[in-house]
Amino acid sequence: MAAPARPVIETRYEQMFPTLETAEIDRLRSFGETRTFRAGERLVATGEVSPGMFVILTGEVAITQHNALGHHESIVTHGPGSFVGELAQLSSRPSLVDAHATTAVDCRTCGHVGCCDDSPNRHATKHFHATKHPIIEGYDPPEGWGWCYVDEISLDLTGRTTPQRGPIPRYV
Repeated sequence: MAAPARPVIETRYEQMFPTLETAEIDRLRSFGETRTFRAGERLVATGEVSPGMFVILTGEVAITQHNALGHHESIVTHGPGSFVGELAQLSSRPSLVDAHATTAVDCRTCGHVGCCDDSPNRHATKHFHATKHPIIEGYDPPEGWGWCYVDEISLDLTGRTTPQRGPIPRYV
């Protein structure tokens, strides 16, 4: 009799939930901000737009989803070097899962980076060269355009601009 098939999450765990090496985390330290969450505190809520990606420096974060009966089902628990983020955040769509700290957590949050090439230091272009993030969006206020550095084309984002949450930080 053949052995029962193992779930995909078991056979492809490292591909689905990669862990960053120390050097990769160190490169990210110049982006975003460090945040601390207490045990039990929520990082991301189902149905809400995520503030960005979280790179876990210390502690653990549980990722859960609601089942048909409304109970939380565990998907994965992330630890140091793991990152929390889903494709929905790339298009400013609501999250499909919950993420909450199971222990005290320190992390780097990397949301939308606000920079421009009108500044003396041409921050947007420098950001692209440093991170290889290819797309920028005019959003101060939301302007409805984007630019792809890789393809060197402008993008029409009319009706699909990134929602703003609070004032836009200014970096010089």
